[in-house]
Amino acid sequence: MSMSKQIKKVLEQHNIRVILTHSYIGEDLGAKDADDDNRLRAEIANKNKAILFLRIHFDCPSGASAIYYPRLHPNKVLASKSREAASYIWSNLKPVLPNVKKAGILGDEKTKIGSQKGGLLVGSKFSKVPVVLIEVLPLKKEMKDWLNKKGNSEKVSEAIAEGVLEYIRHCSGQSNKKESGIASNK
Repeated sequence: MSMSKQIKKVLEQHNIRVILTHSYIGEDLGAKDADDDNRLRAEIANKNKAILFLRIHFDCPSGASAIYYPRLHPNKVLASKSREAASYIWSNLKPVLPNVKKAGILGDEKTKIGSQKGGLLVGSKFSKVPVVLIEVLPLKKEMKDWLNKKGNSEKVSEAIAEGVLEYIRHCSGQSNKKESGIASNK
C-alpha cells in the first residue's frame, strides 16, 4: 500500500488527480468475493473516467517482475492504449529493479487467473479505461530486504510514476494539464 501512496504523491506533484481504490490492504468495498472486489475497483476507474487504471501487486507466483495488460480485451482501442501505458511504465521501471527475473510486458492471459478467465484478469474485463497490472517484485525475503533499504521503494515508485506521466503526456499532448484520475490498488 505504501508504494501506491508514494506513486500518488509523485503524480499529484504534477497536478494529476489520483484516486486510490484501496485506502488500506484488506479494505472492504462490500464485495462478495475477490472477483467482485476487482469488478468494483474497475467500476471506480470507469466512473471517474480515469486515464489509466493502475493496479500495483507484489504477489506474482512466477517470481518475476512484469506488467500485464488486457491484450485480448474485446475493445481493441482499450487494449492498445493499455499496451502503450505498459510500455512507458516498463521502460522506466526495468532499469531500477534489482537482480530479479524480468518478464516484461505480457498479456493478461499469461497469468494463472487470466488463463482461467478467458484471457483477461477480472479487473481488466470490467474496465472501460486503459488498465495495467504491475507485478513490481516477488516478495521473497531478499526482495523485501532490497525494497526496505533506504531509497529503493521511492526509486521504484518514482519510476512507475514517471512512466505514467509519459503515458499521460503521450495521450494529451500536453505536459502540465490537470488530468482525470488514476485509480490504483494494493
